[in-house]
Amino acid sequence: MSFIEKLALELWPVLGAKYSHVLAQRPAKQDVATGTHYGEKVFDILAQKKEVRNVSCNLAFTDPTANTMQQRDISFETVERFAIDTFLDPTPAPSDDDQVAASAAQVTASAAADTSVIGEDGAGGRQAEQILRAKKQWRIPARVPRGYEIPIAINSKEAEPEKGKFRRLGLDVAVNATWLAMYWALLEGNRQAEAALEKLILDWPFDFHLFEGTEEAVEEKIMKHIINLPAAVERLRDFCGLDTGNLMRIAGQFQ
Repeated sequence: MSFIEKLALELWPVLGAKYSHVLAQRPAKQDVATGTHYGEKVFDILAQKKEVRNVSCNLAFTDPTANTMQQRDISFETVERFAIDTFLDPTPAPSDDDQVAASAAQVTASAAADTSVIGEDGAGGRQAEQILRAKKQWRIPARVPRGYEIPIAINSKEAEPEKGKFRRLGLDVAVNATWLAMYWALLEGNRQAEAALEKLILDWPFDFHLFEGTEEAVEEKIMKHIINLPAAVERLRDFCGLDTGNLMRIAGQFQ
């Protein structure tokens, strides 16, 4: 199942109210923001230089469901892996049973052998299902990691895009995964994780790119930017690959 389908069916009933609340919030204040403060000056610079990088925005300004053509059908499992890799310690916290087994393993060779069998059976312990079934060990960064700046397409120097509908040019998986992590935090009632994620969301760096020309020319420039982005962001290549369906869709756009 794609992430977008899963979001509509299962995640949004939990996330909807939180998203609406966050969307109404202002981005981080200038004295604590990690980048340039979002405002009129950003668009003044954009009109002159055609791009403005590292602008602290609200991640909810770009719709979590509005994925680019490249990741429109990204699987839920891919987003899940990215969320675990970014926000969780991939080693589940040991349970009481695990601790007892570990102690027994030190007593006799047979117990040690039993433990090795458990280790084989638990090879999926670092897999998503095992990690999410155990008590989550959150590892939320204090600031958005470098390379996760969300590229945004602007096609007018005069009109600011509507908040919640900023058109992104990629990094969909980072947006999707952050809201998935928020879903996990809300489900388990972890206020500390929820607050840490909201802090990231309200201080997320965006890169604004101005595209000018006819509608057809603008769309072609945007498409090329979307296709080339994964090659430029090494950290995301495993999560931003082009599957056959998306390749066919993109090829069709150029015909």
